[in-house]
Amino acid sequence: MFKFSTNTLINSLFVPGFAGVSAAEGADAIKDHRRFWVETKGEEKILRIAKHFKFNKKNVVAAYKRAWEAPQLFKVTFDLSTIISKYDNPNTISVAETEGTGRIELYVRLSGSQNSYYANDFVFKGKPFFVEFPIKKGDTEEVLAKRIARIAKKYQNMVYEFPQIRVYASDDKGEPSESGKFVTVAGTDEYQVIHKAELQWYNETAMSYDCCASFGAFEEENKGALVLQGHEGFGTYRQIIKDLRLPTAANTRWNRIVIDEAPIFGGHYNQYTIKMCVNRGIMGSDAVGEVTKSLTTHVFYVLDGEVSQAFEAALKEVIGEDAIQEVVDKDYDDYVKMSEKDVEAAFDDAKVTRDVQEEAHGSANENNTDITAAPNALEEGKRQPTGVETEVTGSEEGGDNEGGDDTGEGGN
Repeated sequence: MFKFSTNTLINSLFVPGFAGVSAAEGADAIKDHRRFWVETKGEEKILRIAKHFKFNKKNVVAAYKRAWEAPQLFKVTFDLSTIISKYDNPNTISVAETEGTGRIELYVRLSGSQNSYYANDFVFKGKPFFVEFPIKKGDTEEVLAKRIARIAKKYQNMVYEFPQIRVYASDDKGEPSESGKFVTVAGTDEYQVIHKAELQWYNETAMSYDCCASFGAFEEENKGALVLQGHEGFGTYRQIIKDLRLPTAANTRWNRIVIDEAPIFGGHYNQYTIKMCVNRGIMGSDAVGEVTKSLTTHVFYVLDGEVSQAFEAALKEVIGEDAIQEVVDKDYDDYVKMSEKDVEAAFDDAKVTRDVQEEAHGSANENNTDITAAPNALEEGKRQPTGVETEVTGSEEGGDNEGGDDTGEGGN
């Protein structure tokens, strides 16, 4: 009839609501009441979770764990070794003699955010950034890198109330360096995704038609080398507040409902997804005596550390040591359609569902957004890092979205 899913946040081993209960009210019985525990009935073990459900081994058809992930800011570097010679190019004309003009062109998109600063006429939010700078005779890479950083800082101070990007002199790996021969542009927000990064110079006669008619244009010198791509954190306080526990009046008022499920500032949460299949008996309406089964999804965000370790140990005690499938990028709303045959077979064999979903999600795949690459490790003549799937290209603003997440909540 419909898909049923719950999400529960667990901050402690015990239920805070029982604190302060007097002995007359049964404090002796509930003072140590745990948030979750394993109950044994005969040979059957059951995971019970206060204010939630009980999970029998025979009913758990799949269990997944996704560890929390730290946010990552994009970082792209530019090699200045070739552009410093553009000051005396015969086709370069500037307001001052022996000066050329260079430019860094960026296009930054958002993934998981709706910041109005990036609103445009396209479907996906995005914003171009341009940093133009003079190239003077006698400039070294170190001098030019510092000049570019100063100009970028002045530009942002005039236009924005806080920096949208960070620009600084760096080494070839994008690390800040006073004697750096590279210039690096880094993000200031985890939702920023770099889509275009080019180092350019101005050619006054880029488009010549005859002896007297010509038009200037910026020409690409080289592409930026992507060191890190922007990536939204997972299981962080910011992500939980944005996607699961919105800071509404109901969630922030005094004596609010489920106060013990409010995320802890600075806390990190591991995600555990449990799929449960229960035989509901003769309840179907499509045929006489139709037997139905309910397949529901239950998601728990458990505070990393002692609480998460205890929860995982309890879950393994019930469903088995190797029954939890660890994934690198799986969210509670991911859905895999199972055939009727698979559902029937999975009722008494959890491995059937795990195999179907693992094949669909590719759970063993690594998260490609974590790959790092330094400019000195690139192939000769290329500024695109080897092995990084997320490209930094010179495509137009209306292209496909980069760096989208799987959460289903984060818009672009």
